[in-house]
Amino acid sequence: MAMQSQFSAQNDIYNFRKKLHAKFLAGRTPLQALLIELLKDGEWIFKYKVDDKNHVTALFYIYKTSIALLKTNSWVISIDCTYKTNRYGLPILDIVGFTATGSTFYVGFAFIKDEKDNSYEVILSYLTEAYEALGL
Repeated sequence: MAMQSQFSAQNDIYNFRKKLHAKFLAGRTPLQALLIELLKDGEWIFKYKVDDKNHVTALFYIYKTSIALLKTNSWVISIDCTYKTNRYGLPILDIVGFTATGSTFYVGFAFIKDEKDNSYEVILSYLTEAYEALGL
């Protein structure tokens, strides 16, 4: 009997999380919901690109608290792309900076539609714009 109640509890948790997720999305796509939350939160600087059908093809975002670290440690960054590691199959770029002591910190993140050169170029242009806006 304990096994059945454990299974029921797991199902209850799964169903509850699914309802919360659906309520949060409120008919929006996950990417639309993310964009709206980034805007509402106010702690993120972001830029995105859409195609002719108004689908988001690139989303670049930086947490505002990372800017102070970036201003003092802007010389070395690493960009790593992970592919199909999320439920949406979108490549995610992690942009990481390095301090003088060798510690790492997140500079920013990006979702891109694919791993083609053009997708990377868009994000690199957004990163360049961020550097220029910060006077780096």
